[in-house]
Amino acid sequence: ITFSRSSIGTYVDSNGVIQTATANTPRFDHDPDTLESLGLKMERESINIARTSNLSDAWIVNSNTSPAPTNNTQVAPDGTTTAWVMPSGTGFVQRNYTVTTGQSYTLSFFAKQGIATEIVTGTLGFPNPGPYVQGSIYNWNTDTLYPGWKKEDYQNGWSRFSYTFVNAPGTILAARLDTSVTSNNSGYYIWGLQIENNTAATSYIPNSSSSSDATRSSEVASISDVSYINQSEGTFFTTASRIDNGVGSSRVISNTNGTAGYIVLSPTSASTFDGDLAAVSTSPAPAFVNVASTYTPSEKSIASGGIVSAPVARNSAFPLTPITSLRIAPAAGSGNYFWGIISRITYWPKK
Repeated sequence: ITFSRSSIGTYVDSNGVIQTATANTPRFDHDPDTLESLGLKMERESINIARTSNLSDAWIVNSNTSPAPTNNTQVAPDGTTTAWVMPSGTGFVQRNYTVTTGQSYTLSFFAKQGIATEIVTGTLGFPNPGPYVQGSIYNWNTDTLYPGWKKEDYQNGWSRFSYTFVNAPGTILAARLDTSVTSNNSGYYIWGLQIENNTAATSYIPNSSSSSDATRSSEVASISDVSYINQSEGTFFTTASRIDNGVGSSRVISNTNGTAGYIVLSPTSASTFDGDLAAVSTSPAPAFVNVASTYTPSEKSIASGGIVSAPVARNSAFPLTPITSLRIAPAAGSGNYFWGIISRITYWPKK
């Protein structure tokens, strides 16, 4: 398997710590809470527009908190002492970011409880004309999460919170947090702000720059040796977890011989040899789905979630003959990206 990604990329290791993979190095992810090994993480390109994302500067143009936030006061999810403390008392921190009207944006950050009982915001989002989030984001004492937010637990008391604004109504997105009304300087800890043009939070993209964006490039894995592929009949089996609906048909496996047609496990129809990998919108880590796909000289069918589709006639669209190479997420064609984690792909040269 040949793998490529022209930038760094982060992942969670077996100890639940966020690590950084160098360019062109695959990422094998783990559940940040249970530490379960998940599989190969594959993501399309994403850009973090938050500046100096680990510091309080990412949230501040002018701070009116008293006392002021303090950087580098707590061990962060990546094991470094780079988290900052949001003081208790009165006031807020806010920084406005320029975005594109009509696009969807997901804002995410990591938080850990100090002596505060909750994370609070005044107007996080689009203050004019809206929508924006106001009030409590999360209450640690009651384990109450504000509607629309997602929460993913990490080690050592950290959690990642994310909120998606669909079809941005304006060009200014305000990243704002308010202080917790408690007489202590260590209200709660914050790390890793990310604002990206996506409909879900992707893996963390650190940005140390105070003036430019940080980009994680899209990933491609390909298989050039397909001598074991039976061109007449065979079975593909995959276990995968898709974070988001993605763009186009979410292809896990594609033929890369440059002709229209593909081997695909995605959420469309059996007529194109697809399986069901529907996104689960209530969690940043949706359940894994098993899909089996078979083909013979005359027909093709799929099985997913205990349901076997009725066979349909095989045609020139699938599978292409010969299959000269395979690509694992994203597809050879434009726009058909799989975005998530693949834990298994197995092939048998018979039905």
